[in-house]
This record gives sequence, C-alpha cells and structure tokens, in this order.
Amino acid sequence: MFEYYTERARRAILWSLFRAEEAGSLSIEPEHLLAGILRVDPKLVESFPQLAGLVPKPIPEPPRPEILEPAPRRDKPLSQASKRALAYSAEESERLKHSHVGPEHLLLGLLREGKSNAAEMLRAHGVTLEGARKNLSREGGRESQ
Repeated sequence: MFEYYTERARRAILWSLFRAEEAGSLSIEPEHLLAGILRVDPKLVESFPQLAGLVPKPIPEPPRPEILEPAPRRDKPLSQASKRALAYSAEESERLKHSHVGPEHLLLGLLREGKSNAAEMLRAHGVTLEGARKNLSREGGRESQ
C-alpha cells in the first residue's frame, strides 16, 4: 500500500503513531497525521507560513531496541477518518499527475477529510483545500525524500 509513498510521507505516518501513543489514543487520528506531516516536512511549513502556529513541540527520537531485545509491538489502527485521508492523499497525487505520495498530498488528504479536527485546525489557520491545491500546483511535484 505504501510503495508510492515517499520516505518523508512514511516518516510522517510513523511520527503520527508516536503522537498517538504520546496522547494515549487508541488509534491514529487525523490530528496525529497532521503533527507527523509538520514534524518531517519543514519545507511544507515554509510553503504555508500559516502552518507555523501548528508545528508541534519536538518529541525525542523513538528509542532503538537493543539487538537481543525484541522490538515492542507498536501497531495502532488508523481511524476511519485517517484511512479516508490517506485514500484522498493518493487521489490528490493522481489528480496532480505526481508519481508519488508525499507529505504535501497527505496535507491535501487531511483537508479533504473535512470533518476531522485536523481539517478544522488547518482551516482555522487559513489553509483551505483549494488554496493548498493552487499553492502546490505552482510548486510542481516536489519529490520529497
């Protein structure tokens, strides 16, 4: 499923897992995805200066398990809203004729999932779906790493 996702998009999803755990959430919600996106893609924040107020406080890198110690199980299900946001992000990538799904597409997917807290936070900071599409189409397809 994630073979078309850039390294940064994958890291954003991983960071959303840590945000969900930090918050004690049973699932990864769209606001956790937003925090992950903002954490891994500072250039996206530069493209949308109004996002600067949403950048989460840093959390330390995840601990690395010892070689002989089994890695802890960190599976958290994606909420239905997060699943829809990820599906929308793939559609947005196709719509822009990009060959990858990057953090910028994840942002568009969150905006399309309009009833989520993440979408409400984005709109409250002046980021709209149409405005984000225009901004990103002007930039062209950033091959985020």
